Amino acid sequence: MSWYDERFPKPEMTEEEFTFLASDLNQYTHLLEYGSGHSTPNLAPLVKELTTVDHHPEWYEKVKGMCEEFDNVRHVLVPLNKPRVIPDGWSKTPEARYGFPTPWECVVDYATWPMTQHQPMRPELPRKWNVVFIDGRARQWVGEFVRPNLWGNSVVFVHDYPERERYFTLENSYDKIEVVGTLAKFKLKV
Repeated sequence: MSWYDERFPKPEMTEEEFTFLASDLNQYTHLLEYGSGHSTPNLAPLVKELTTVDHHPEWYEKVKGMCEEFDNVRHVLVPLNKPRVIPDGWSKTPEARYGFPTPWECVVDYATWPMTQHQPMRPELPRKWNVVFIDGRARQWVGEFVRPNLWGNSVVFVHDYPERERYFTLENSYDKIEVVGTLAKFKLKV
């Protein structure tokens, strides 16, 4: 038996990382996933509700198609404010092109989207998630703007954390609990 649903593409993480993330999920979890992908249809059956946010229209549609059978997935498209341009001197190989920093002016709406979310029955209050999985653009900024949407015991997972020093600013607002592979788990600082 595989660690992921073989009807869908393999998530772009190791089995250990997926198991680490899944260990915090259950039938009551409201999960926010930043950066839709192959993990989305594999996470959907593990949670009560999955809100997945992406910036790329074609990728958004592809992932939405993979998740058609799940009625607990809410897909959100927040296009970039400006196109990303690979900086001069940055490797343009497929492996490296995803790791280059995205400038703030490209991701303002994307990174601040959680601030637009409110509780359906109490619109004056921010919508809350138990678990947040950040694996898309602007992870350091998304982590900051999602803070009002967390419960005191919520956890935040950030993929590729140890490999990208720009994400370390998250430790100003969060305590790092554990790292498995390149997936870091955090809780709000008290």
